[in-house]
Amino acid sequence: MHIADGVLSPAVIAGTVILSVGGIGMSLKKIQHDEIPRVSLMAAACFVVSMIHINIGPASTHLNLSGLTGLLLGWSAFPAMGSALLLQCLFFGYGGLTAWGANTLNSAFPALCCFLIFRPIISRSSKEFNKRILAASAGALAVIGNCLMLAASLYLSSPDFLATIYAILISQLPVIIAEAVITAFVVSFLGRVKPEIFS
Repeated sequence: MHIADGVLSPAVIAGTVILSVGGIGMSLKKIQHDEIPRVSLMAAACFVVSMIHINIGPASTHLNLSGLTGLLLGWSAFPAMGSALLLQCLFFGYGGLTAWGANTLNSAFPALCCFLIFRPIISRSSKEFNKRILAASAGALAVIGNCLMLAASLYLSSPDFLATIYAILISQLPVIIAEAVITAFVVSFLGRVKPEIFS
């Protein structure tokens, strides 16, 4: 769901860059030194999985691990996803430099929302099944959030993108299911081998 150069209006470009840079700045104020390896690992994971595109009819889609990134990193989802998207743009031409702010915000903000909503509940839950359901919900809702943010970015740039928005939303249905399953599995595994990660 990368937005390319030349698609967004100047106002949307400026607004999303300001918000993305603000999110990164907030993260850098909060980040602890011992969290840097985890941020780097999730940035690398986001970079790799979102490079694998799957064609679905006329559109293509990919995983991005927003829900999992949010649950593990919180505010640090902004620099993790922002750096991954910047490297993809510079080295592989995915997305565009002018759309970097929108692509970062569309991925990192839903991730942060999942952290704020689901992380406290997961950390308090003692039942494994409940943790899996909560993690799956975070994974699915993060993708839905990505889609809605992308739709807003396109629509605010031009209402002519309405037909494209519908196609994008439909193409993301398999991704919603896949992200829910992956997030539930990873959170369940980490909860067993490193439970302090969610404390």
